[in-house]
Amino acid sequence: MKFLHGIVLVLFSFLLILTSIIWFFAARSQEKYIEDLISKNLNPKFKITYSLKTTGYPNRVDTNIKGIKLISKDDSKLIHIRNILLMSLIYSQKKYVLAIETPINIKIGTNLIEFSAQKLITSISKKKNEYLNVFTVHGQQISLIFNKNLLLEVEDFIFANRSKSSSFQSNKNEIFIKLNKPIVDDLHNDKNERYSFNFNLDQLKEFQLSNQLVRNEFLKKNLSFSDGRIEVEETNINSTEHLSKFLKYIDELFIN
Repeated sequence: MKFLHGIVLVLFSFLLILTSIIWFFAARSQEKYIEDLISKNLNPKFKITYSLKTTGYPNRVDTNIKGIKLISKDDSKLIHIRNILLMSLIYSQKKYVLAIETPINIKIGTNLIEFSAQKLITSISKKKNEYLNVFTVHGQQISLIFNKNLLLEVEDFIFANRSKSSSFQSNKNEIFIKLNKPIVDDLHNDKNERYSFNFNLDQLKEFQLSNQLVRNEFLKKNLSFSDGRIEVEETNINSTEHLSKFLKYIDELFIN
């Protein structure tokens, strides 16, 4: 009997050590993935500071990316994110969930933008062809504050891509965006506007997007698509009168 107990104890100790080795390897691999992702996609005009801490033993790998600060070398731009939690399972690191803690503070010159949300979750499924990665961003009770003045509120937001076919071609994804009750604070229109429209990649080329966005490899892989659809419900934003002005203003603010 003692011999049997000894065998059981040895086996248990072996499994415990093996599980610990596998978990620590997976934890370090996930941290290395985050470090590589940041270093490869960070524009050389910016410097970034952050810290990593991984928990979740034995079956989960949860990495907290804390105190994220992205600062331009001339100190004219600053982005501060308190914490991003990247979660995955020890037996499947092809699916990730990101929980982003808000507020996110963005300083551009003398302008201060604060983005907050009651919930902000992103799920990512990695595919063999990186240009067919699938992601979904879901936010609730979103607020956008510009220089301490409420600019925009959105009750529910979904931003996702989805594959149109099983073919591994980079142009077979489509983008889907849905906003429920996006309200601009200083517009006095009734929130009864509702509209949807489809778009394709050629139409977006008419917008002069920043070269940082166009050339960014991470965005190329995860935002590779052929067409998309936008749905907006219960808003006071008029699609023809206000939307183009808003996009132009955002473009000037972030790119110039």
